[in-house]
Amino acid sequence: MTLENLREKANGPILKIILGVIIVFFVFAGYYTSSLFSDDPNAAVIVNGESISSYQVDSAYENAKRYFGENFDSLFVTDEQRAQFRANVVDNLINQKLLQQQVNDAGLRASPEQIRKIIRETPAFQEDGRYSPELAERVLRQQGFTKDSYTRAQSDQLAVSQLVNGLSQTEFALQEEVNRLFQLQQQTRAVRLLKVPSDKYLADVSISEEEVADYYQQNQESFQTQETVTVEFLRVNADSLKAEARAEINDADIETWYANNQDSYGTAEQRKVSHILIRAARDDESELAAAEARIGEIREKLEQGADFGELAGEYSDDTFSAKNQGELDYFGPGAMVPEFEEAAYALEEKGDISEPVSTDFGIHLIKLLDIKAADVKSLDEVRDEIHDTLATIRAEENFYNRREDLAEKSFEMGDLESVAQATGLDLQTSAAFGGNGGTGIAEFPQVVNAAFSPELLEGNISEVIDLGENDAAVIRVAEHKPAAVKPLADVEAEISGLIRSDKARERASALGQELMAELKAGNSIEEQVAELELEWQQDDSLRRSSASLDREVINRAFTMPAPAAEQTVWQGLSLNDGDYALIGLEAVNTPDPDNMEPGQREQLAQTLSRYYANLDYQAFVNALRSDVDIKVKNQ
Repeated sequence: MTLENLREKANGPILKIILGVIIVFFVFAGYYTSSLFSDDPNAAVIVNGESISSYQVDSAYENAKRYFGENFDSLFVTDEQRAQFRANVVDNLINQKLLQQQVNDAGLRASPEQIRKIIRETPAFQEDGRYSPELAERVLRQQGFTKDSYTRAQSDQLAVSQLVNGLSQTEFALQEEVNRLFQLQQQTRAVRLLKVPSDKYLADVSISEEEVADYYQQNQESFQTQETVTVEFLRVNADSLKAEARAEINDADIETWYANNQDSYGTAEQRKVSHILIRAARDDESELAAAEARIGEIREKLEQGADFGELAGEYSDDTFSAKNQGELDYFGPGAMVPEFEEAAYALEEKGDISEPVSTDFGIHLIKLLDIKAADVKSLDEVRDEIHDTLATIRAEENFYNRREDLAEKSFEMGDLESVAQATGLDLQTSAAFGGNGGTGIAEFPQVVNAAFSPELLEGNISEVIDLGENDAAVIRVAEHKPAAVKPLADVEAEISGLIRSDKARERASALGQELMAELKAGNSIEEQVAELELEWQQDDSLRRSSASLDREVINRAFTMPAPAAEQTVWQGLSLNDGDYALIGLEAVNTPDPDNMEPGQREQLAQTLSRYYANLDYQAFVNALRSDVDIKVKNQ
């Protein structure tokens, strides 16, 4: 998709769809970290009594900006566009909160087995293609999760997915609707085009000094310098404290950590088993009785010398493992349900078979096939890693103390120079930036918002501003330059260019309309076309997705009424680049639905079903929002 196409859609429905995806993947990734701020007195929005913190909004906004990358500044140029973009981010956060509340009210839950499956199949938690509990724990710890908080987050997200899927998977498309969609997608049009380029007249345009002066007076808001500020600031973050923390750590600290966390530096003992499962619900006495009877029959066969694997293939209700004689992959602690794991680890020798084991899935017999001994790295192998881990932990601990110190000193002293001396922090100065932010400290929207607030513009220093996890600052406006109109001399050349372009555009439009009048009157314009050195363009099989003509022309051509046989429908169009287009629609070619390619009907039906499902989803969210208490506080 080109930048121009993106810009066309940046403020339309597609933006909300894109933001919805971003919110799910980026905001949810920090769900439990951000939920720690749920009691934040500076909550941005409160939905039915539950808050969405300003930290969550800022994080979601920054993540959404990163999705567009370097195109963001080109797509969202004005303050109004950026404000709308931020409002859409907040809107999607509200929707996510409402969905989560609906899930909780409906009592939807994900089963433990579903969550275990998701976790075990997460690539980041796997070594050599196999799930590693130790690796998973390390990765989660690095991301600020505990195993329990991550499991809860996955459970909540899966429950929301179940609700959304329940809406989306019930839609279908009728055959006539599929036929119509096929005809619209595959329709072609025969189009004739003549463009009158405005740049042909640029050299002929004359501009007076009075015209420039009048334009300047009438459009001064277009020639204003941006309001800017420069801020002084004190900043403290865990990264800046890490070197200091590293120097404080000694060998005894490292050895103690290693002794207490050896399971993080190697692989725990793993076991490989085969099992036979007879399914039964724990609360169904008749099913349990039948399952126990079948297990009893299987145990008798084992006692008579039958092969465990062959019996698994014949009797086990776990059809997946039954195909492989009941064998499961190697697993470590925490991978299986507790009852199964306890029984498997209680087996001492290869070939040992457990007593019947009851779980939520039914009754199992478990045979031990192999034991893979624990493999823990030596202290020397992980010394540097532990040193870095301890430095990170200590730096984070120091950060909270330093942040509190910064907050207290800022409140007590009131000027940054004194606070800098008292806290030992370096007083830094930003580059000038406007309301759209800038580089360095000005990359953070919460800093920009604070810097342009009336309190700080009056010379006060801010409260502590949280920039992210383990990162905070206090700022003061050092210099404020209000918006001002540029002198005429500085913009005279720019104004001349604008007037010249406008006049050339008017000349092209006037000539184009004269030619259009001739065509509609049924007269030939070939003599004028030759005299003006213009050229016709022709496309007899133009599609909506074609690139042979300007996008504006294609869009207009597909809105024009179909012509009568041997007739041409003409319309004129002023293009964004200043040219004038004469568009002639000669024919509309609609394909026969019976000529669809194999599989195309099914694909189009799925497309329509997804479209209808999106409409259902939006209607559902709108219904939730129609009876909800939403309070917008600080954004």
